[in-house]
Amino acid sequence: MHSPYSGPLIDERGSAESSILLSLCSNITRLVINENGVFNLSKYSPSQWGSSKYLMHLKYLEIKVGDVKPWICPIISSLLGASPTLDVLVFNGDFSGRWHPDSKLDLDTLRPVLENLTEIRLLGFTLCRGPSESPGLTELILAARNLKTFKSIVDTSKDWMVLNQWDYGPQYPTYFIGMLKAARGSLQHLALNFDRTLVNPRFDSMYISPEEMYEFVNLQTLEIDQFCYCKHQLGRPILKESWDRATYLADFLPTTVKKLTIFWKPAKYVYQCLDCILYLGRRAVAGDFPRLESVHIDAPIIPNKMFGDWDHETEANNWEGKIELKILELQGQACQFKESFEGSGVVTGFRIWNAVDNVSAYLE
Repeated sequence: MHSPYSGPLIDERGSAESSILLSLCSNITRLVINENGVFNLSKYSPSQWGSSKYLMHLKYLEIKVGDVKPWICPIISSLLGASPTLDVLVFNGDFSGRWHPDSKLDLDTLRPVLENLTEIRLLGFTLCRGPSESPGLTELILAARNLKTFKSIVDTSKDWMVLNQWDYGPQYPTYFIGMLKAARGSLQHLALNFDRTLVNPRFDSMYISPEEMYEFVNLQTLEIDQFCYCKHQLGRPILKESWDRATYLADFLPTTVKKLTIFWKPAKYVYQCLDCILYLGRRAVAGDFPRLESVHIDAPIIPNKMFGDWDHETEANNWEGKIELKILELQGQACQFKESFEGSGVVTGFRIWNAVDNVSAYLE
């Protein structure tokens, strides 16, 4: 039985209703709970309800909390403990979520539940380096050793600047691969989509190495930010003679992958590398990736990241012309992209879309 409406099943209507609802929801398969619902549950001792398998048939749990603070963790632990058949766990941070350094779950108790998970999604959550690192979340993902799907998505199409006000550095792409090492034999679908504009590429070690990717022996679907593999973003002065190399993507891509999506984020000072994708096309034509079925490029138009801030009226007045020029540039790149895969049998798609009004143009 699914929720009869799309909103949270447990909300701010009162702690009494929350308690009653939990006692009646033994047959539900999907639960979305926001911060108010978590707060209502916190009024009850977790020992009174967490040890009972109220959610025996729950398959999908989404926790919509911007900041996972220490007081929330006992409630999350109790929810998970009451859900022995859970498949999908989602943390939705609403574009600017973070997991506080001192926030940890009761992993010893939850290990059987976490090992049963097949999918984890981090939506709008940014993992931090240094003093703001999130060991609790990392340990949770490491314990989910039978994952088939992992997604970490920070939506840069939204006009929010909260993250820039925090004193921290986002984790590098290679960190996420380290978190998933326990699931390297089971993982089939991986999506990593970051806010590249928050990270200054400086080191080779920031990028995911081919050796790390090859450990995922059953990977079939890969949706990945260009920032994960393409070292051209380090710049010519750092790469020197390696600047002319176009093999970063082909070297990186496991031959088990059937469906590949590459996220481009046109922005100031962000290098968009087409050469590595064109080279992959030539390799596909040569038959070096026999399992590859489709390759798509997702290229949003994000005016305030590409041309300036919303507050600059003179910039805003010039956006329309600049956007038209950018679309023409992307259309030209889309044609090169399609031509490079002709004869390979690989289906290609190039999506150009305006992040402000969500209007899309698909170039197949």
